[in-house]
Amino acid sequence: MTAATDLVRAVEHGVEIKQSVVGTFATSATVEGLLYRVSEHHCDCQGFFHRGHCKHNALFMAHKLDQALAFFGIIL
Repeated sequence: MTAATDLVRAVEHGVEIKQSVVGTFATSATVEGLLYRVSEHHCDCQGFFHRGHCKHNALFMAHKLDQALAFFGIIL
């Protein structure tokens, strides 16, 4: 599975990125109210633990890229 596939799965499953003062989190697609701590190199979910990649991390990376592009005024 690729990062692009993980990203598509995140969008299809309604995963969201939540920013807070204590870190960045991604919502669970299956458990209401469950948040996974996510960063450039990590996610607390079982998928990341077993495979080293997941839909939460892919969405986080897309979110960071979107923020960087917006900072430089680049709109795709």
